[in-house]
Amino acid sequence: MTYPHGLASWLGITWEGVLAVALSTMCIYLIFLVVTRILGQRLLAGLTTFDTLMVLLFGAIIARTALGPIPTLASGIIAFFTLLFLHHTVGSLANYQRGDHFINSPAVVLMAGERILEQNMKKTHTTHSELFSQLRERGVHSSSLVAAVILEPSGRLSILTREHLIDSDLLVNVRDAEQIPYTFIRQVDATKPR
Repeated sequence: MTYPHGLASWLGITWEGVLAVALSTMCIYLIFLVVTRILGQRLLAGLTTFDTLMVLLFGAIIARTALGPIPTLASGIIAFFTLLFLHHTVGSLANYQRGDHFINSPAVVLMAGERILEQNMKKTHTTHSELFSQLRERGVHSSSLVAAVILEPSGRLSILTREHLIDSDLLVNVRDAEQIPYTFIRQVDATKPR
Protein backbone atom coordinates (compact mmCIF):
# COMPACT_ATOMS: atom_id res chain seq x y z
CA MET A 1 0.00 0.00 0.00
CA THR A 2 1.32 3.40 -0.88
CA TYR A 3 0.57 6.42 1.25
CA PRO A 4 -0.56 9.73 -0.25
CA HIS A 5 1.78 12.66 -0.65
CA GLY A 6 0.88 16.26 0.05
CA LEU A 7 -1.39 17.95 2.57
CA ALA A 8 -4.50 17.74 0.36
CA SER A 9 -4.12 13.96 0.11
CA TRP A 10 -4.10 13.58 3.91
CA LEU A 11 -7.03 15.92 4.53
CA GLY A 12 -9.28 15.51 1.48
CA ILE A 13 -11.47 12.88 -0.08
CA THR A 14 -13.05 12.27 -3.48
CA TRP A 15 -16.82 12.05 -4.05
CA GLU A 16 -16.36 8.34 -4.64
CA GLY A 17 -14.57 8.17 -1.28
CA VAL A 18 -17.43 10.01 0.43
CA LEU A 19 -19.90 7.42 -0.86
CA ALA A 20 -17.60 4.53 0.08
CA VAL A 21 -17.08 5.81 3.65
CA ALA A 22 -20.80 6.49 4.18
CA LEU A 23 -21.86 3.09 2.81
CA SER A 24 -19.22 1.12 4.68
CA THR A 25 -20.07 2.97 7.91
CA MET A 26 -23.77 2.18 7.46
CA CYS A 27 -23.09 -1.48 6.66
CA ILE A 28 -20.75 -2.09 9.60
CA TYR A 29 -23.15 -0.24 11.94
CA LEU A 30 -26.07 -2.43 10.87
CA ILE A 31 -23.95 -5.58 11.21
CA PHE A 32 -22.92 -4.46 14.70
CA LEU A 33 -26.60 -3.90 15.61
CA VAL A 34 -27.51 -7.40 14.43
CA VAL A 35 -24.55 -9.01 16.24
CA THR A 36 -25.33 -7.26 19.53
CA ARG A 37 -28.99 -8.25 19.16
CA ILE A 38 -28.00 -11.89 18.64
CA LEU A 39 -25.33 -12.01 21.35
CA GLY A 40 -27.52 -10.14 23.79
CA GLN A 41 -27.43 -7.09 25.95
CA ARG A 42 -24.84 -8.51 28.34
CA LEU A 43 -22.10 -7.85 25.78
CA LEU A 44 -22.55 -4.10 26.13
CA ALA A 45 -22.57 -4.06 29.93
CA GLY A 46 -18.90 -5.03 30.10
CA LEU A 47 -19.45 -7.38 33.02
CA THR A 48 -16.07 -9.02 32.53
CA THR A 49 -12.67 -8.06 31.22
CA PHE A 50 -13.32 -10.30 28.20
CA ASP A 51 -16.59 -8.46 27.40
CA THR A 52 -14.85 -5.09 27.63
CA LEU A 53 -12.07 -6.35 25.37
CA MET A 54 -14.62 -7.54 22.81
CA VAL A 55 -16.34 -4.13 22.73
CA LEU A 56 -12.98 -2.40 22.22
CA LEU A 57 -12.08 -4.79 19.41
CA PHE A 58 -15.47 -4.26 17.77
CA GLY A 59 -14.86 -0.51 17.94
CA ALA A 60 -11.45 -0.85 16.30
CA ILE A 61 -12.87 -3.02 13.51
CA ILE A 62 -15.75 -0.61 12.93
CA ALA A 63 -13.37 2.36 12.78
CA ARG A 64 -10.96 0.67 10.38
CA THR A 65 -13.77 -0.55 8.13
CA ALA A 66 -15.52 2.82 8.06
CA LEU A 67 -12.43 4.91 7.27
CA GLY A 68 -11.19 2.85 4.35
CA PRO A 69 -7.66 1.80 3.37
CA ILE A 70 -6.04 5.21 3.95
CA PRO A 71 -7.83 7.29 6.60
CA THR A 72 -7.97 11.05 6.05
CA LEU A 73 -9.43 13.85 8.10
CA ALA A 74 -12.36 14.13 5.68
CA SER A 75 -13.13 10.38 5.82
CA GLY A 76 -13.07 10.57 9.63
CA ILE A 77 -15.49 13.48 9.63
CA ILE A 78 -17.81 11.74 7.16
CA ALA A 79 -17.77 8.50 9.20
CA PHE A 80 -18.41 10.50 12.40
CA PHE A 81 -21.44 12.31 10.99
CA THR A 82 -22.75 9.11 9.38
CA LEU A 83 -22.59 7.39 12.78
CA LEU A 84 -24.35 10.36 14.42
CA PHE A 85 -27.08 10.20 11.78
CA LEU A 86 -27.49 6.42 12.25
CA HIS A 87 -27.52 6.77 16.04
CA HIS A 88 -30.21 9.46 15.84
CA THR A 89 -32.28 7.42 13.37
CA VAL A 90 -32.07 4.21 15.39
CA GLY A 91 -32.85 6.16 18.58
CA SER A 92 -35.93 7.63 16.90
CA LEU A 93 -37.07 4.17 15.80
CA ALA A 94 -36.72 2.94 19.39
CA ASN A 95 -39.46 5.41 20.39
CA TYR A 96 -41.96 3.16 18.61
CA GLN A 97 -42.95 -0.20 20.08
CA ARG A 98 -41.95 -2.21 17.00
CA GLY A 99 -38.68 -0.34 16.64
CA ASP A 100 -37.85 -0.78 20.31
CA HIS A 101 -38.62 -4.50 20.08
CA PHE A 102 -36.33 -4.86 17.05
CA ILE A 103 -33.45 -2.82 18.43
CA ASN A 104 -33.44 -3.68 22.14
CA SER A 105 -33.45 -7.09 23.75
CA PRO A 106 -36.19 -7.46 26.36
CA ALA A 107 -35.45 -7.54 30.06
CA VAL A 108 -35.06 -11.12 31.31
CA VAL A 109 -35.50 -12.63 34.78
CA LEU A 110 -32.33 -14.48 35.84
CA MET A 111 -33.34 -15.17 39.44
CA ALA A 112 -36.87 -15.61 40.75
CA GLY A 113 -36.65 -15.61 44.52
CA GLU A 114 -33.79 -17.92 45.43
CA ARG A 115 -34.15 -19.93 42.21
CA ILE A 116 -31.73 -19.30 39.36
CA LEU A 117 -33.38 -19.64 35.96
CA GLU A 118 -30.67 -21.69 34.27
CA GLN A 119 -32.19 -21.53 30.80
CA ASN A 120 -32.23 -17.71 30.88
CA MET A 121 -28.66 -17.66 32.21
CA LYS A 122 -27.56 -19.73 29.20
CA LYS A 123 -29.57 -17.68 26.69
CA THR A 124 -28.07 -14.43 27.96
CA HIS A 125 -24.54 -15.87 28.31
CA THR A 126 -24.44 -14.91 31.99
CA THR A 127 -22.33 -17.04 34.33
CA HIS A 128 -23.04 -17.84 37.95
CA SER A 129 -19.84 -16.09 39.01
CA GLU A 130 -21.00 -12.86 37.27
CA LEU A 131 -24.42 -13.12 38.91
CA PHE A 132 -22.99 -13.76 42.38
CA SER A 133 -20.44 -10.98 41.93
CA GLN A 134 -23.23 -8.49 41.18
CA LEU A 135 -25.21 -9.70 44.21
CA ARG A 136 -22.19 -9.19 46.48
CA GLU A 137 -21.48 -5.74 45.00
CA ARG A 138 -25.03 -4.69 45.87
CA GLY A 139 -24.66 -5.89 49.45
CA VAL A 140 -26.85 -8.98 49.11
CA HIS A 141 -25.30 -11.44 51.56
CA SER A 142 -27.78 -14.28 51.05
CA SER A 143 -29.84 -15.52 48.13
CA SER A 144 -32.78 -15.72 50.54
CA LEU A 145 -32.93 -11.90 50.37
CA VAL A 146 -33.53 -11.87 46.60
CA ALA A 147 -36.98 -11.29 45.15
CA ALA A 148 -35.70 -11.09 41.56
CA VAL A 149 -32.63 -10.41 39.46
CA ILE A 150 -33.41 -8.98 36.02
CA LEU A 151 -31.00 -8.52 33.13
CA GLU A 152 -32.05 -5.16 31.67
CA PRO A 153 -31.91 -4.16 27.97
CA SER A 154 -28.88 -2.02 28.87
CA GLY A 155 -27.00 -5.16 29.96
CA ARG A 156 -27.02 -4.21 33.63
CA LEU A 157 -28.50 -6.34 36.37
CA SER A 158 -31.37 -5.03 38.49
CA ILE A 159 -31.37 -6.72 41.87
CA LEU A 160 -34.71 -6.47 43.65
CA THR A 161 -34.74 -7.61 47.26
CA ARG A 162 -37.58 -8.92 49.39
CA GLU A 163 -37.36 -5.80 51.53
CA HIS A 164 -39.96 -4.07 49.30
CA LEU A 165 -42.74 -5.49 47.14
CA ILE A 166 -42.28 -5.09 43.38
CA ASP A 167 -45.05 -3.14 41.63
CA SER A 168 -46.55 -5.39 38.97
CA ASP A 169 -46.42 -2.65 36.32
CA LEU A 170 -42.61 -2.66 36.57
CA LEU A 171 -42.62 -6.25 35.31
CA VAL A 172 -44.60 -5.61 32.11
CA ASN A 173 -42.65 -6.94 29.09
CA VAL A 174 -40.05 -8.63 31.31
CA ARG A 175 -39.44 -12.14 30.00
CA ASP A 176 -40.40 -14.82 32.57
CA ALA A 177 -41.69 -12.30 35.11
CA GLU A 178 -44.38 -14.86 35.94
CA GLN A 179 -41.60 -16.99 37.51
CA ILE A 180 -41.19 -14.44 40.34
CA PRO A 181 -43.14 -15.63 43.40
CA TYR A 182 -46.38 -13.67 43.67
CA THR A 183 -45.66 -12.97 47.36
CA PHE A 184 -42.95 -10.50 46.23
CA ILE A 185 -45.27 -8.60 43.86
CA ARG A 186 -47.78 -5.85 44.62
CA GLN A 187 -50.59 -5.80 42.07
CA VAL A 188 -50.97 -2.30 40.67
CA ASP A 189 -53.76 -1.12 38.43
CA ALA A 190 -51.85 0.63 35.64
CA THR A 191 -54.95 2.57 34.59
CA LYS A 192 -55.21 4.43 37.91
CA PRO A 193 -52.90 7.36 38.65
CA ARG A 194 -50.70 6.94 41.68
